[in-house]
Amino acid sequence: MDEVIIRQNILKYLFEKKDFVKGRELTAISGLEKDDLRYLVHFLEVKGYLIVKSSSYGMSYYTKITKKGIDIIKNILVKKEDVPHILK
Repeated sequence: MDEVIIRQNILKYLFEKKDFVKGRELTAISGLEKDDLRYLVHFLEVKGYLIVKSSSYGMSYYTKITKKGIDIIKNILVKKEDVPHILK
């Protein structure tokens, strides 16, 4: 699967959860191995789209979407017309 699509899926999942999730959940939805997932989570954290609670980046880390991440995923979802009511 394309890396951009996986990143979008991760942000969409975090947006839907609205709270911290475990790394194991992200592994399940992304279909990635732990090391590949770490790379994507780190990329999204550096870009400011999510918060990582644990500094170890192991499977026990917790992530939560940021305001910047919410804004970008709203734009993506609205463009896809998946959830146009989000902006109301």
